[in-house]
Amino acid sequence: MGSLYALMAVGLTLTMAVVKLPNFAHAELITFGAYTALVVSLFVTTNPLFAIGLAFPASALLAWAIHRLV
Repeated sequence: MGSLYALMAVGLTLTMAVVKLPNFAHAELITFGAYTALVVSLFVTTNPLFAIGLAFPASALLAWAIHRLV
């Protein structure tokens, strides 16, 4: 859990330092990836590598869609 908090803090600090505008999308995408991994591990398989392997592309696809939409 601490590594997730650190990852969110680093992303927020980086965007705040460069753009001078807080961007909370990092936490949103991390949460989406975590929920995707949870759903995959509960309903598809209990293999954590497979769940992470599906959660990462799902989060990347959501980030790409948000980028293109905005």
